[in-house]
Amino acid sequence: MQKLKKGGRGPVFTAAHFSSPPCKLYFDGACKGNPGTAGIGFLLIDSNDEVIEEFYRLLGYKLTNNVVEYKALIAGLQHALDHGLTNIKAYGDSKLVCEQVNGTYSVKNQRLARYYKTVRQLLDNFDVHEVLHLSREKNLAADALANKGIDQQPVDTSSDSRHTVIQRCRTPEGAKKFILEKGCEGTLQLRFILDTIQSALPKSYAAIQELCTNILHEMDMCQDCQDGSQPNICMCCLLAQS
Repeated sequence: MQKLKKGGRGPVFTAAHFSSPPCKLYFDGACKGNPGTAGIGFLLIDSNDEVIEEFYRLLGYKLTNNVVEYKALIAGLQHALDHGLTNIKAYGDSKLVCEQVNGTYSVKNQRLARYYKTVRQLLDNFDVHEVLHLSREKNLAADALANKGIDQQPVDTSSDSRHTVIQRCRTPEGAKKFILEKGCEGTLQLRFILDTIQSALPKSYAAIQELCTNILHEMDMCQDCQDGSQPNICMCCLLAQS
C-alpha cells in the first residue's frame, strides 16, 4: 500500500497481486448555468450489482460542465481505490471527458489538462480499468446524485442576499471590508460573494480579486499544494478549486 504521488484522501491501495471482482462506477456532474452552481455525484456498484457507495457534493457557484464532469470522475476513482477496488469500469455521459481520458480527443484546455493528468494517475493504480461513454438516459442515477449535490445550499443565494452584497460592496473599500468579514464563513460563501461582485460591480471586483484569490487559495488547498512543491494537485484540492 502506498500514497499517490499527490495523495488527497490519505493512503490509497495500489494494484495488488490479484484483481478485485469487476465493479462499475457511474459518475456525473451537473451545473445550473454554464458556468453556474455545480454538483457532482457517483455510484459505485460491485460485481453482484450491490451498491458500494452513493456520493454527492455541492462544489461551488461558478463552474463549467466539463470541469465538474472531470471532478466527478476523479472523486469516484479515488473512492473506488479507497474501497480497495482494482478492477473498474467507469461510465459517464460526457463524451468529451471520456474521449479525452481514452486519448481519442486531445486536451487543449490548460485547466482540464490538470484534471486529465490526475485521472490518468488514478487509473494507473487499477489492475484493470475502462472509461466508457454512455447516454444520459442510461446515467440517470448518477445524474440524480449530482443534482442532489446542487440542492445542498449551505449559502443563502436569494435576491435579498445578493442585494446585501451589492449594497455593501459598491466601493472597493467596502468590498474589501465585507470580504474580510465573511471570509471566515467558508469557501462557498466567499465564492458566492465574489461571483455576485464580479457580475454586478466590476470596479469593486477588480479591487478585491487578488484578496479573494489569496483567501480561497489558503482555504481550499492543503499545505503541499499551496507551496507548489508537488507536481500534481491532490484530489481534495481539485474538488475544492473552481
